[in-house]
Amino acid sequence: MHIVRITPQTDSVIRLDLDGSLFYFFEDAFVGKYHIRCSFAGLQYNFKSSELPILFQHTINNNTRLSAWKIEEPEAFFTDQITLPHLPANPHKRLQHLAGRYLLKQLQPDFSIDKIVANSGNKPFLSDHSYHFSISHTGDMAAAIISHEKQVGIDIEIISDKAIRVGRKFLHENELHLATKDEQADSAFHHTLMWSIKETIFKWYGHGQVDFREDMHIRSIHHNEQENTATCFFRKTNQMLLVNFLRIDNMVLSWLISSPFTLPPEAGQALQEGDIF
Repeated sequence: MHIVRITPQTDSVIRLDLDGSLFYFFEDAFVGKYHIRCSFAGLQYNFKSSELPILFQHTINNNTRLSAWKIEEPEAFFTDQITLPHLPANPHKRLQHLAGRYLLKQLQPDFSIDKIVANSGNKPFLSDHSYHFSISHTGDMAAAIISHEKQVGIDIEIISDKAIRVGRKFLHENELHLATKDEQADSAFHHTLMWSIKETIFKWYGHGQVDFREDMHIRSIHHNEQENTATCFFRKTNQMLLVNFLRIDNMVLSWLISSPFTLPPEAGQALQEGDIF
């Protein structure tokens, strides 16, 4: 995982690993053509005016990539470069729709956005099945993940108290305890994170008809410098799922790739009926 930026002091591109252990410098002769955009963690990012302001980009493996960025371009920026047959009537939703699909092209230049269709659960997919993908929007942020081989899901959320207010609608009693067990913890962050984890699973599943409270049971969350993952039992597929996540300033980004394993029926039933933690 890395963050990319260009500093006005060094006129260099820096790749900073999230654990702070490595820096890479690449001289760039075209820094004068860049403009500065503020990003998370108090860092300054410079980008060409014709390029997207990437806040986070992660190459998971040779087949899977994801990215998140801030939408600052006008609608014309996208419509001049991509053509979509159906667009939402609401201007903001239309901009999000265009931006998400344009981001797919940035992640994978040969991605055929004109072949995107939706299934009965309203999950978008490619009619030729050349890639698996997932898109998410919140406010003026967009995120996308693409994989050649595996089913994927992604979600990005702005951290807010709203997740606390509606917590009992999507969290089991034991999950509420998990979100509030540390009195010093950021409750808004933990509630938003757990919503994002479940939304990611919902998008990964893609068939609709999921009860967030009853069908998804978060068993554990590991959040430290070495690991940002959550394990969740998903009743619809009788599987334990491993969801990765990252906090970016006032946002949470979560993603899921395929699934670690399927439980035998008796084990799944025990998890569903017993103490899920």
